[in-house]
Amino acid sequence: MCTLIALHRVAGASGTLVAANRDEFYARPTRPPEQLAPRVVAGVDVSQGGTWLGVHASGLFVGLTNQRSFGGRDPSKQTRGAVVTDALAAGGLDASLQVVAGLDAREYNGFNLLLGDGDRLFVAYARPEQREVELHPLAPGVHVLGNDRLQSPDFPKAARIAADAEQHVATHASMLLRDQVEPLRTLLASHTQPELTTLHVPAGSVFTAELVQALEATCIHTPHYGTVSATLLAVSPTGVSEYWYADGPPCRTAFRPVPLSALLLP
Repeated sequence: MCTLIALHRVAGASGTLVAANRDEFYARPTRPPEQLAPRVVAGVDVSQGGTWLGVHASGLFVGLTNQRSFGGRDPSKQTRGAVVTDALAAGGLDASLQVVAGLDAREYNGFNLLLGDGDRLFVAYARPEQREVELHPLAPGVHVLGNDRLQSPDFPKAARIAADAEQHVATHASMLLRDQVEPLRTLLASHTQPELTTLHVPAGSVFTAELVQALEATCIHTPHYGTVSATLLAVSPTGVSEYWYADGPPCRTAFRPVPLSALLLP
């Protein structure tokens, strides 16, 4: 499970800023962003392969969140991280959209994607109950993709983060990403949780109400699972201008710039 925040052409600015938390089991190993293929840079899921978020030198970015399933995941399905690497390897947004549209969603556990190039932004929904992947263009603005559809009433966390992101835009939208790193880190580091009585957990769920409450924080901490890293991106149709990575939860880990000049060489 992850959270993807896209500030897409907000307040008259060009390009898209992405702020993201990766939430995962602590025992699942990952590596910081590296060159995965020519002109592709992304973090690495060591155990399953693929990635959760990355960029192509063209300015394309692709990020993934798992669709929350109260019944757990099916381990026989293909790894979702490979969808991101395949979409990035396509090299541009139109080709990436073709890759996603050609998937058979029944081969995967449910997932959601944000993909864009600073000029255009799309969301994709894949569910194992149907073959087709839904693709929808998004207007300029603030978009928060959690572990459900955009603006899902069953995922209040996203609405709360969106409100925080709107406040961030009002103050910082005209700044370069490097000047927004610390306030974005504060946004991603929030531990705010809803009251336990406001949460709905389906009968027979493998999730307890207390676990669902913990998962509603932007920066998650539980004994075995939580926020393990965070990423900041600035992309446009001319390329990737900034890439920052925190190799740990943003509440206690500083962002460091990723050396794009070396990693994005052909």
